[in-house]
Amino acid sequence: MSDPYERVNGGRLAFKGGDLATRKSIEKKKKKKKKNQKKNKEKLEGAKKFCYIPKSNFESVAEALEDRVKKKADRYCK
Repeated sequence: MSDPYERVNGGRLAFKGGDLATRKSIEKKKKKKKKNQKKNKEKLEGAKKFCYIPKSNFESVAEALEDRVKKKADRYCK
């Protein structure tokens, strides 16, 4: 039987686009991910600030749009 690692070439980690991964590029991707997570967290906090609670159990699209318009009107009329 052949060794399963026989066909594997030892080398450097590469991303999908073919770019070779260096320590700097990996750290850059980690920073971007952390930044995006921070933005998402801020968006959620902003939604809580304006008392926006998304409902997913609307019976019709018209009802969902009506609820959305009411919430936007409440936000801008304060």
